[in-house]
Amino acid sequence: MRLKLGCLLLLALAVMGCWDFEEVDRRAFATTIGIDPAAGGKVRLTVQVPILTGGRGGAVGGGESGFYTLIQTARTVNEAFAALQTKTGRDLVIQQNKVIVLGATAARAGVKSLIDYLRRNPKAPPQSLVFIARGKSAAAILSFVPPKEILPASELILAGQTVPKADRVYFIPLWEFVQKLVHQSKDPYAPLIGVDRREKCFVFSGMAVFAGDRLAGTLDEEESQAFGLLANLMKAGALTFTTAGRRITLRNVKGRTRIAVREEDGRPSFHFKTVVYAALGEDTAGRTGLTPADYRRLEEEATQALRPRLEAVVKKLQNWEADVIDCGETLRAYHQRLWVRVKSSWRKVYRQALTTVEVKVHLARDGSLR
Repeated sequence: MRLKLGCLLLLALAVMGCWDFEEVDRRAFATTIGIDPAAGGKVRLTVQVPILTGGRGGAVGGGESGFYTLIQTARTVNEAFAALQTKTGRDLVIQQNKVIVLGATAARAGVKSLIDYLRRNPKAPPQSLVFIARGKSAAAILSFVPPKEILPASELILAGQTVPKADRVYFIPLWEFVQKLVHQSKDPYAPLIGVDRREKCFVFSGMAVFAGDRLAGTLDEEESQAFGLLANLMKAGALTFTTAGRRITLRNVKGRTRIAVREEDGRPSFHFKTVVYAALGEDTAGRTGLTPADYRRLEEEATQALRPRLEAVVKKLQNWEADVIDCGETLRAYHQRLWVRVKSSWRKVYRQALTTVEVKVHLARDGSLR
């Protein structure tokens, strides 16, 4: 009896099959998505779709690139995506999306409405990387074809997985960007992306920081490294400073920043204590045989060079009301009563809060000399 029931069950499953099954060659995968503003309060959606039936030089309708681009202007992103379905004979799907590029103009106006479709769509991959186009539209970034990769999304994903790159700019997936966006005590950030058409490559140069859902400002490369230390994001970076007529570079830089909150006259103040561990990567003076006293002197010089960088970035973020280093989250987590009192006017409180920075650099070794 059990054997008969088992056979009937297997037969039923075989007959039913996968109700939503669809052949791969009948799908168009939106691997890269760009969003820009358009006239009349509309949005322009740009989508890159890989050509599955061919590659470089052999893709039908794709020229020498391995993808084709679809563009649609509509009132909302959802409406634009639905309209794009009419521009391809395949079913346009979002499940394989790798990269989301937001135009700088769109980001300054506010990104909540632009990514609302992506955060509500259960098929949108939460690990997609978010970028802000530096000085260009998202469509301009997506129009660039890097010579070394058939699909631009592949190059961007590889960059996000490379530690040396990730310690000069800091990549962020969609789920984390959205989490910071909707959180009352956090603000999101995203790497800036540009194009060097002479060198024919993408350029990751600095960070975009937000106050709420609006792009508040951008950090250059050196400021981005300071931000990485303050936000506990730097894992194996490199820092260069000048002292006594020579340049010193520290490599394998990693640090830990702790934020101490103090209450003064009913308002919070923040003390940043950053401890940095690094190795000596380069000394343009070419000195060898460093003594313990030399190390202590180098550590002090590095501390004196690094502290003003961190202080300047903290002040810049405060002026922009962009809390991307989680001062508000620290206050909410460890000083709940004070947070409840100030959260309704948090941005003003954050901008006016007293901040101090303490730095200590530890050099592990002077590298391998041959």
